[in-house]
Amino acid sequence: MKSEQLQQFPALKRELEEKDDLIASLAEQLAAARENATGSTSQRDEELAQLRRERDQALQDSAWLHEFNVDLEGYKKTMEGQLEQADNKLAEQLHTIQNLNRDIDRRDKEILDLEEGGRAVLDIVQPLRQGQHDSWSVVKRLKDVHEWPKTFEKKRSAGG
Repeated sequence: MKSEQLQQFPALKRELEEKDDLIASLAEQLAAARENATGSTSQRDEELAQLRRERDQALQDSAWLHEFNVDLEGYKKTMEGQLEQADNKLAEQLHTIQNLNRDIDRRDKEILDLEEGGRAVLDIVQPLRQGQHDSWSVVKRLKDVHEWPKTFEKKRSAGG
């Protein structure tokens, strides 16, 4: 309903301006008629009454437009407030998404590090050749375990 009233605003404003012009024109005609004194008093009274009616209607239209404008300003403020709340909520959700993405990246890195560590352990305990279990080679590899963290750290820092 407000949008319909808003669409009527330019037409009502034009109509009010036209009525103001008409009032001015009629006032000029009335003044001219009085100067000429050719018209009757009853005709002048009738014209004056018509002018007053048109003026009253124009005042009512102006009051209605003013009230309508006040309503629109209130509606505008309400909409601006709602838009600001929506913007704040979107910013908050974006921040939450960024935090979740950071957590995912951190967990992915932890998983990769655990997989590398697991491969290192498998390399220690798996036989060098499939189907051949040599306990001496496992023992030898276990003796070299104390060097593996250094090697692992070098590979990791080199990006490998």
